[in-house]
Amino acid sequence: MIVNDKEEAHQFMSFNVKVLKMLNLWLDDGNLDELKWRSWKTYSIYIFLLPSLIPLFLEVIFVFTEPEADIVIIFQVILAAVCVAGSMYMTVCFLSNRKTIKVIINSIGNFQKFTKISNTTNNNLIESDKKISFFSKAFMIYTILGMLIYVTAPTLNLSKCEKNKPFYMKNLGIPCGVIVRFRLPFRYDSWPVFHFYVIHQFLTAGMASLVIVNSTVLISGLLRHAVIQLKQLKEDVLNISENDKFIMKDKLKFCVKYHHEIINFIDDINRAFGSQLVVYVTLTSLVISVLGFEILMEQDLFESMRYSMHLSGWFILLYTICLNGQYVLDESLEISAAAYNTNWYECPVEIQRDISLIMVRGQKPLTLNALNLGNLSKITFLKVLSSSYSYFTLFVNVKGRSR
Repeated sequence: MIVNDKEEAHQFMSFNVKVLKMLNLWLDDGNLDELKWRSWKTYSIYIFLLPSLIPLFLEVIFVFTEPEADIVIIFQVILAAVCVAGSMYMTVCFLSNRKTIKVIINSIGNFQKFTKISNTTNNNLIESDKKISFFSKAFMIYTILGMLIYVTAPTLNLSKCEKNKPFYMKNLGIPCGVIVRFRLPFRYDSWPVFHFYVIHQFLTAGMASLVIVNSTVLISGLLRHAVIQLKQLKEDVLNISENDKFIMKDKLKFCVKYHHEIINFIDDINRAFGSQLVVYVTLTSLVISVLGFEILMEQDLFESMRYSMHLSGWFILLYTICLNGQYVLDESLEISAAAYNTNWYECPVEIQRDISLIMVRGQKPLTLNALNLGNLSKITFLKVLSSSYSYFTLFVNVKGRSR
């Protein structure tokens, strides 16, 4: 059936696309000159972040050679470096796959041709997309609020920080009140350099957070669309045997095409985002363990609050992506069960044979894969938490021995 103008004009995952455009990561159509300008603008944005990025990564090396550096400060630097490195990695992966990602987002509308001729009427593609966008907006607001607290908390703790500041920080002019305390070739503990670096670190942290959060909610939103379609397909499969022989053939052909479209959709998601998902099964456990250690060691209320919000954000991100991966896995297996629960034994032999093919294909679950490191599901979530706890106990033991 023909899709009306309203549906054709609808931009799926519109909020996520707007964020990507703001980050200059979305691939817009345009002439050669416009594309060159956008590419230059993209590089300019990330070159602007270098005054914080380069000293941050160098500080990871320097801080281990500094005898006065407290282990809490060491882990603060490590935490920032890991988060920024993860964000940079996800950005590079996104840029290398953004053409495919744009195709995937635009392909959501292809499901409209199946839902319009489905037996059920409870699947409104645009309404579902609006609900998914609402979740994205809610989590982005949480991220922005968390970033504001994360940035302002050090400035509320200046007096205590100055009192306990190590000699090497005083000697090198490393100020309190910044998110991460790293050394530069010059002192920056006075106006206006200090204020410049406070703003610069805020922008760097904001960019890193937006990239990670938006990628997560984008993948989760695409998976939610896939889950909705799998539920719709399950209902259609259950209704196959309720028709006469000729209609049954058409419905069976329709279900096979519908199933094939969903499988291709999930495969495309894995190809486009598989490299980014590696972050969730590798760096996430380290980030969670370091944040837990910082909360345990930190005695200041504001500092504990900002680390707690940071930790809860990572928990929600990890759980959201794993939960949606689990939903896809479970619903894909339901297709095989739905085919078996039809009255297939009353159908003609040729229909029985085709239904059996749906059963066989449905027994192979659809999964969200992080390249060759496994799929993301509730089991993965528990494994990451287990690894995080192991790292956490190691850090606590190291801290105890250093006293």
